[in-house]
Amino acid sequence: MEVRQYFDDNSVLTDIHYYIHPNNNYQVIVRNDFYNEFIIQLFRQQLLKEIKWA
Repeated sequence: MEVRQYFDDNSVLTDIHYYIHPNNNYQVIVRNDFYNEFIIQLFRQQLLKEIKWA
């Protein structure tokens, strides 16, 4: 919720879109130019611990 609030507070309306699906599944679509900031916010909220590129 805090990550969502962070992006809701800025003036760009199309930066991130959230979709809630059945069984508490969430889909998040992030605009390319906001992707890095989104990942940073996930780390700040401790929702991610590491990223590995394959």
